[in-house]
Amino acid sequence: MAQQLRGGFLTPVFHDDNFLSDLRKVVASYENVVVDLIRAKCRFKALFTSRAIPVNGTKIYTSNDSAIGLLDPTSQFVARSLLKQILFLTEAKLEYKRVFEGNKNFNNSIKLLTTVPGIAAVRANIIAGAVVDPKRFPNKYKFWSYCMLVKHDRTSDGKSYGKVSAFGKISLKAIFMTVANDGIFGTGAFREFYDGEIAKGLDEKAAKKNLARKIAAMSLAIMRTGKPFDEKLVNKKKI
Repeated sequence: MAQQLRGGFLTPVFHDDNFLSDLRKVVASYENVVVDLIRAKCRFKALFTSRAIPVNGTKIYTSNDSAIGLLDPTSQFVARSLLKQILFLTEAKLEYKRVFEGNKNFNNSIKLLTTVPGIAAVRANIIAGAVVDPKRFPNKYKFWSYCMLVKHDRTSDGKSYGKVSAFGKISLKAIFMTVANDGIFGTGAFREFYDGEIAKGLDEKAAKKNLARKIAAMSLAIMRTGKPFDEKLVNKKKI
C-alpha cells in the first residue's frame, strides 16, 4: 500500500488523532440522535393526524398529555412505545448539549467560534468537529466546496451538463445558511453585507448564499488565526 501511495495509485485521505478528531464521533452520534428524535416525533404525531385528531404544539410529546387516550387500544400501545423513545432521545440530546457547552471551556477553537453571531455551542462543536485542522483547506474556496456552498460545472468532451454540488458536509451547509438567514433579519454587520449584495443587483437567494459563504470563510479564519469574530471584517472584501 505504501508503494502504491508513492506511485500515485492511491489518494491520501485526511486523518488526525486529537481532540477535534475524536469530537467528530460525538457530533456524528449527536446528529443521529437528532434524526431519530425527529422521526419518532413524526411517527407519534402521525398516529393522531391519520385519525383526524387535532394536535398542536409540543405538549403531546410529554408524559403528562392525555391525548393518547383518544386513540384505539392498538394505537395507544404504539403511541406509548414511541413516547418512551421520544423522552429517552430528548434526554440524550440534552446530555450531548451539556457536553458541547463544556467543550468551550477547554478548546479555544470552539470558544472562539461561539463569538460569531448565531453560532452557539452546538453549532461551534459541529463546525470544529468537521474542520478539525483548518490548514487542510488551502483556501476558502475549497472550504466552500466542502460546505456544499458552491457548485461545479459538470462537463464531458467539452460539453456542459449543468452544475453539481461537490461531496461534502451537508450539516455545515445547513449551519451557515441558517446563520445567514438569521442575520438577514437582524440589524448588525450580516444585514449590512446582505443589503450590499442586494444593492449590487443580486436576488435574495444569491445574496443570502454569499452571506453564508462569508460566514463560512470567517469561521475558517477564526480557527486558523485564533482570533475572535470581528464584525468590522464582515464587509471587508478579502476574508
